[in-house]
Amino acid sequence: MPLGLAAIVWLAVSASTALADPVTVTVQGLSFKPASVTVHAGDKVTFVNKDNMAHTVTAQGIWDEKLPPRQSITVLAAKPGEIDYQCSIHPTMKGRVLVEP
Repeated sequence: MPLGLAAIVWLAVSASTALADPVTVTVQGLSFKPASVTVHAGDKVTFVNKDNMAHTVTAQGIWDEKLPPRQSITVLAAKPGEIDYQCSIHPTMKGRVLVEP
């Protein structure tokens, strides 16, 4: 039995709303902005370095990524919990990702 137009539209809308919006953290002026973000397990977080110097996104045992000047990296928030991270080059730069189920 073929789907009616209303059912097809509902399926398309349901599928598009199920996808998470990308989460972006900007690295600028020796800080992570925003300093704290909330995502769901399995979501990705993109870090965009707008500084003219290198940084890292380092969360002990989870991430240890180099972030060159004017480039970006994407990391996975795999499981629920709090991920505290910092720049290992500039340890005063700190942030947190809260990963919900």
